[in-house]
Amino acid sequence: MSQADQTAQLLSLARSREPADRERLLAGIVDLCDASQVEGRPAAPEVQILLDSIFMTLVVEAERDIRARLAERLADATWAPSALVNILALDEIEIARPIIARSPVLQDHDLIRLLVQATLEHQIEIARRPELSPAVVEAILAKDESAVLTALASNPTAQVTPDGLRRLVDKARDVVALRSPLARHPSLSSDLAEQLYLWVGRALRDALVARFQLDPDKMAQAIEASLRAVHQGTTAIDTPSLEQDEDREEMEAALVEKLDAAGQLRPGYLLRVLRERRLPLFLFALARLG
Repeated sequence: MSQADQTAQLLSLARSREPADRERLLAGIVDLCDASQVEGRPAAPEVQILLDSIFMTLVVEAERDIRARLAERLADATWAPSALVNILALDEIEIARPIIARSPVLQDHDLIRLLVQATLEHQIEIARRPELSPAVVEAILAKDESAVLTALASNPTAQVTPDGLRRLVDKARDVVALRSPLARHPSLSSDLAEQLYLWVGRALRDALVARFQLDPDKMAQAIEASLRAVHQGTTAIDTPSLEQDEDREEMEAALVEKLDAAGQLRPGYLLRVLRERRLPLFLFALARLG
């Protein structure tokens, strides 16, 4: 189809108020913009302003399914209008997910704003975004949401500073879901591994010993010293009972993975777990479901 024919078809679609025609109009404009980028002919500034206005008008009126398909189409587009991308990023999570995960248009300040304005599910998706900058990582750490921190710890490409990783390890004392991803984090140092060792179950301890060549006798003495300090009431922080927590995080993580694989990890399960006050399991499930 020639460009003239494409233009005529788009004009015809623009006159229609039918949802199907509106979706075809959006798709046609996206195709034209994609083709222009491939051919090295980006739109002139005045044309881009007009395109932005058209997109915004159409998206505001678009139905949910149309917005979802548009978000998937625009997720990798470098030319996508910033205002439109930000609106889609704030849409319900099923629509926003590809935009948050992949859009090159989203800048650090956009992601930081989303952390303030969007839902917990959106925040988890931001924490999973590849190559997160130190500024966005710091914003996530500052919010101190356990499920979001767990997603961040599970993101090996996020640019977490040594201090940021230390803060995550400190948080792992109380947030069981953090322990497993931190034990496998590529930037974990031997010093932080020794600290984390005190709070994890047997399987993760073995993994830390193998990875960092920790001295098992030294670590056993450290655990005994921690337990004695707890029993004697000399610790300033209420250290979790290592005996009771033994292997619990591995068991809960395995349970969540099994439920997810079976298609049984649903919002209703999270609500039931939360009502039962099983917070660590809730955080595992929320991070996985998000």
